[in-house]
Amino acid sequence: MAQYATVFPVLPGKREALRTLLNQLAGPRYAEYDASSKRFGFEKDTQFLLTTPNGVLMVYYAEAPDIPKSFRAWALSTDPFDLWFKQQMKEITGIDFNQPSDLPIPEQLHKYGFDDR
Repeated sequence: MAQYATVFPVLPGKREALRTLLNQLAGPRYAEYDASSKRFGFEKDTQFLLTTPNGVLMVYYAEAPDIPKSFRAWALSTDPFDLWFKQQMKEITGIDFNQPSDLPIPEQLHKYGFDDR
């Protein structure tokens, strides 16, 4: 299983909006989030809030068989839930997730304790 970790900026004043969004995904919009994640092959993901001297970041970790393929398909999706979710993320991070990135995915340098060596 491929692993992926990255950070996204949280725009000033958007910390609580991020909390609200993630609470919606874990609560009333869970079924939609679950269906979306499965549609793109994401098997696990988690988010952390990180406060730094330079601002607030969302740390994101995911697992999927093919990370670049999953993110590209999600970026191009026009499913109503996916469009809503990407719009929420744009308002929180300032990043347009409807545009697939040509940047390389983060390079994993070390791992410990995972079953797949």
